[in-house]
Amino acid sequence: MKRIVVGLVLAQSLLVPASVADAAGAAVCARYGRQIAHFEGMVDRAKARENELWTERTQQHVDRLRAIAEPQCPQLKDGAAAQAEAFADLLKFAGRAALTYFTFGAF
Repeated sequence: MKRIVVGLVLAQSLLVPASVADAAGAAVCARYGRQIAHFEGMVDRAKARENELWTERTQQHVDRLRAIAEPQCPQLKDGAAAQAEAFADLLKFAGRAALTYFTFGAF
């Protein structure tokens, strides 16, 4: 019986670090996604203001971020940065709605 318990404890100890690493990797990918989405927005702002130098430098920064992030986070290749930004906006809206609801419109 002791061998079974020891075996289960060892198996669990081997699985926990893998799940923690996956969670840490997901957080890193989410951070890269938010950064890429933010700086792509800055590129659009620079284009709207017709500032070529700002546009060029910010696009170079986006390209560097993508070069760093894509080997670690292949899901960012499919425009996940825009999806991350949209999800962040949804969470902000939900937070404001919850605040209004739970304070009866006081805030």
